Amino acid sequence: MKLGPTYPEEQKKKKVKKCILALYPNTEVISTAVRDKFDLIICYTTPGIWANFNQITDELYPKIKILLENRINLYKIQEEYAESGLIDLIAEVFNLEVIDLLQIKNAMNQDKTAGCVCKITTPSNNLLNFLTMIKEKLDISPIRFLGDLNSSIQKVGIIIGHPLNLQLLKMAKKADIDTIVCNHFTYNSEKTAEELDINLIEVTSYVISLGLLKLTQILRMEEPTVEFAFINLKPSFKTF
Repeated sequence: MKLGPTYPEEQKKKKVKKCILALYPNTEVISTAVRDKFDLIICYTTPGIWANFNQITDELYPKIKILLENRINLYKIQEEYAESGLIDLIAEVFNLEVIDLLQIKNAMNQDKTAGCVCKITTPSNNLLNFLTMIKEKLDISPIRFLGDLNSSIQKVGIIIGHPLNLQLLKMAKKADIDTIVCNHFTYNSEKTAEELDINLIEVTSYVISLGLLKLTQILRMEEPTVEFAFINLKPSFKTF
């Protein structure tokens, strides 16, 4: 919990009637929650001024004050679920079947999920068809990619929220992944992927919204007494 009861005993006493899911708690999300009397916001990330509640900045204070005055709780999705559960939902939206995980070691030498390995479920699929489908789902144009549009794809790696470094690219190659969907790739990762003959597709962090939409639909079925809403935050950046 970023804002609200932190102890399980206190959380059990709180009744949730209306809940919003969104990528992050910007002004639009908070205004909607206040206007329509929602009591819980579930978000994927809390960027920038939301990162550290121990130091209340001038930009953060008004938003916290509004949430407290209207008794709106704020919950950030746990990292473990963001790394696996949401990516599984994104794979489902892209009509992919998850068959394995891509795991790396963290600073504590523990396994950490960096992405998943997926199998294409549509026969005779190529990069052009896959890109077209992703573009329709995301409704973001243009999409940056690397690879031959006519190349056949069989295995797709989804790596969201982790830098696409040499280690992950080598792991992908070893797992026979021919196409990687990521939120960002650098010049170095572009050149490395080119040498390894791996296609890259940059979907930006807004791809997480597809997983959140799917999660909203699941929660509506599992918790029918709670009203769930999803706010699809669009990119602020422009394309030319």
